[in-house]
Amino acid sequence: MMPKKVKTWEVVLWGTGVDSHWNHSTSFRTEHVSEVSEERARAEARKRYAVNGWSIYSVRQVETVPVDQ
Repeated sequence: MMPKKVKTWEVVLWGTGVDSHWNHSTSFRTEHVSEVSEERARAEARKRYAVNGWSIYSVRQVETVPVDQ
């Protein structure tokens, strides 16, 4: 049986935050993909990372296979 792929938002950050001379890539899982827009993903990333001085460089939706399957 093929493992089920999960769509996640990959957010690439950059800026003057901690370790800012490196780009930082993060992703978070979206269970109900159709209900989560790119705008909401950006807002969530801002809420989580803007406090550390990061800016959003790019946002894209990717399919991943969860490790626990």
